[in-house]
Amino acid sequence: MASKNYNINSNLYVNNGQIVGGYSNTLANGITKSSIVGGYSNSISASTTPNDGYSFIGGGKYNTIISDTTLNYTSNSILGGTNNTLKNSYTAEIVGGYNNYINGDGWINSIVGGYANIIDTPSSGWGNFIAGGSYNEIKQNTTYSFIGGGRNNWSAGDYSFVGAGNQGFNGAGGDYSGIVAGRSNGIVTGAHYSFIGTGEQTYIDRKSTRLNSSHVRTSR
Repeated sequence: MASKNYNINSNLYVNNGQIVGGYSNTLANGITKSSIVGGYSNSISASTTPNDGYSFIGGGKYNTIISDTTLNYTSNSILGGTNNTLKNSYTAEIVGGYNNYINGDGWINSIVGGYANIIDTPSSGWGNFIAGGSYNEIKQNTTYSFIGGGRNNWSAGDYSFVGAGNQGFNGAGGDYSGIVAGRSNGIVTGAHYSFIGTGEQTYIDRKSTRLNSSHVRTSR
């Protein structure tokens, strides 16, 4: 049975885990070496216990870390924000924001701020980063990809880059591909080493470069 703290001045130790301050925070029994410091209704749990992960939640409210017990020596953290969830990762971080989500047994995946951003790499997605914005997503076991902000952008290519964009579903599916900005631009899966600078409704389905285009489609 999980344990909670209700006294804002109390410390609660559960199997070497620790809750310091805050209110109604939960550290499940069998969770070892993990801590919650401050905040409201934050929780750390695992699918089965005992779990030897090193997880940390610092402040915020309704934040959740769920550990996959098949992964040894996990190290995950959520720092502030509201309703953020980090699930089944080796090492991942969410810093602030609201309703952000990281899932998958990858390493060094991070979301900093923003709203409803997702890194969903069910197996072995590494080194991905979302820097704010809203409804942005890195997916499909992608490695070392970056979304810099904006809205409704996505990446599914390794070492890909999406700078920003607004409500246009900018998407980089090719490895080593990049979109700087614009609206409704896309680089399809397999169009590696492709680049779109800006513009609107520019689509690339083979290796190509578009610096500033509108309503252009590249095809074989």
